[in-house]
Amino acid sequence: GRVLMELGHHQAAVQEFQSVVAVAPGESDGWWELGRAYRHLNELATASVALQRAVELAPTDVTKVSELAQTLVAHARPQEAIDVLKKTLAHQLTVEQRLSVEDTVRQLQRQVPPS
Repeated sequence: GRVLMELGHHQAAVQEFQSVVAVAPGESDGWWELGRAYRHLNELATASVALQRAVELAPTDVTKVSELAQTLVAHARPQEAIDVLKKTLAHQLTVEQRLSVEDTVRQLQRQVPPS
C-alpha cells in the first residue's frame, strides 16, 4: 500500500489498506494509512472516519492525531479538530508533543470564529 501511495496510485492503495484493516482491525497503522489514502483522493469524510479509528487505537500518537486534525480542518470542521487535539492533551505526552499539540490548538482557535 505504501509503495502504491508513493507512486500516486491512491485508489489501489485504498484497496490494499482496506484488506489490511480487515485482517488486523486493531492495528492503528492500517487505519492511518487508509485514512491518508482517502485524503489523497479528497474523500475527506471517509478519511476522517478511518483516521478517527487510528486515533482511538493510538490516542497518544501525535502524528496520527495531527493527520486527523488536518483532515477535519480540510473538511471545514475546525472545531472538531480542536476538540480532538484537546482530548489528546489529556493523555501523557512528552513535553515536545504537548507543546506541538498546544501550538496547533492555538493556531486553530484563531481560525474559528467565536460562537
